Amino acid sequence: MGSGAWAGEDVAVAGLMDLSLSPPLQPVITEDFSHLPPEQRRKKLQQKIEERNRELQKEVDQRDALNKMKDVYQRTPQMGDPNSLEPKISETLGNIERLRLEIQKYESWLTEAESRMLSNRPDNMRYSRHLDPATTVNNNNSSHEKDRWGLWAS
Repeated sequence: MGSGAWAGEDVAVAGLMDLSLSPPLQPVITEDFSHLPPEQRRKKLQQKIEERNRELQKEVDQRDALNKMKDVYQRTPQMGDPNSLEPKISETLGNIERLRLEIQKYESWLTEAESRMLSNRPDNMRYSRHLDPATTVNNNNSSHEKDRWGLWAS
């Protein structure tokens, strides 16, 4: 009986092992974070924009430093060859352009997410309670009802 139990456990463990070889099912994660609830999506997009802006600033600083070095090399050729900096300057300019496009993309997704959040908010409901004639009538009726039953009479 003991060996039968062990054999069954071995099969169960082997089955689990087979399952572990296949990739686990996970939600599809999209680049625009549309798989997230609205507020989380907005926060993630803002984080991405901030990250890309920091990266962009680093690239701009690097471009400026490379251009200063190139200027020094051009004025003082014994310091170095100005043309040797061109590949790095080109790479930096490409990174700047890529980051600007990414920032624009994330900003457009953020604008879309915020407009969806605003359009899904029940703004009219907040104000309609104050202006709803049914609410006013009910409030008046309830005071009349109290009066009718003699609850307000002195």
